[in-house]
Amino acid sequence: MNIGTSAVRPSLAHFLICLSACGVFLLACGTETGQSQTGQKALSDTSIGQNAQPRSLVLAASESGNGAPNISEAHVDAALNLCLQLVDTWDYRYLPQRNAALDSIQALGESPTAAAIGAALRADALAFVRVDRVQNLLRVEVTLRSGAQYNKSSQGLGWDVIRYRRDEDNAQVTDLALTTALQRALAAASGDSLLFAAVEKPYNVRPAAPLVVTGLSIAENAASGWSIFNDHIVNSYHAVVAIGEEARRHEQFVAVDIDTRDTMYAMNGFYLVENYRPPTDIEIQTLQFFGVEYVLGGALDPITVEHKPQEEAGGNAAEIRLDLARLTPDRLIPVANVSGRLHVDSRDSLTARLHELTAELLDKAVTPPTR
Repeated sequence: MNIGTSAVRPSLAHFLICLSACGVFLLACGTETGQSQTGQKALSDTSIGQNAQPRSLVLAASESGNGAPNISEAHVDAALNLCLQLVDTWDYRYLPQRNAALDSIQALGESPTAAAIGAALRADALAFVRVDRVQNLLRVEVTLRSGAQYNKSSQGLGWDVIRYRRDEDNAQVTDLALTTALQRALAAASGDSLLFAAVEKPYNVRPAAPLVVTGLSIAENAASGWSIFNDHIVNSYHAVVAIGEEARRHEQFVAVDIDTRDTMYAMNGFYLVENYRPPTDIEIQTLQFFGVEYVLGGALDPITVEHKPQEEAGGNAAEIRLDLARLTPDRLIPVANVSGRLHVDSRDSLTARLHELTAELLDKAVTPPTR
């Protein structure tokens, strides 16, 4: 499917402006600007490597952006402290230490820049953290700065889905998702995808890419007479749920839930999602905008077979095909696909088969990470 070029609506454009504010935020903290690098490239030889001695790190500043007003700097500090206790890579300077250094600098009448705070604490590196949320999806961006005047920079993104809510008021509990997303961002920024791989569960995480299930195209009014095709709207929804449930078992992906996916669409003015049809150009554009890296979809079509398992005669059946594609700025790049047959006309049989095929597809797509 070709990605169109329709304009982004104002609400979505505002979200983009806020996401880009992190760059201005870093400058406002007073650090010298170095060449920005992506999370795929680690810091220079003065940064943390897998065999380096532990070095000191301070949270220079944090920002809670879109949809995350309740995630305070204290939350980020606690999560960052936990992350760094899990490995012997960093020696963390706690938030009270940073604030005490800030007060001392101000008392001397000096400018309390991030670089000045880092120097006062003899920190080897500064961390800048930004947290954004869309419905149940957390996005954490970490920028690490080190070297002379902290002018060497590396960035990393981390994602996770908020899965827990409080019983009393149904409010989101973000602690675990924040910690997991922060771990992934730190691993990406440090250039070591296995930074936390050896720690105990549930903290043995690796960088993972956001994945959205776009739907399962189901032939309408199929001549087979199967109820699966006659009730295609409801069955396609259950299909998306089943595929997403299986995708969440695979640690290389962050499977976005349906509510979050539909919220992304709604923010771009697209409110009617048809899970039984292929994604539209505007849906693909919207997912791309929000940083989704992979889309998973497929099709269900009626077929006739000569022989069916455990049955004497042939007859109606269905063919399932699942496709995984990677989103790029220009197009969708096919990654892997699988197919299989369904011989029983029931929703339970369909969802069970989708679990099997999704597992096969994602296992086929994944390659072992390397340092």
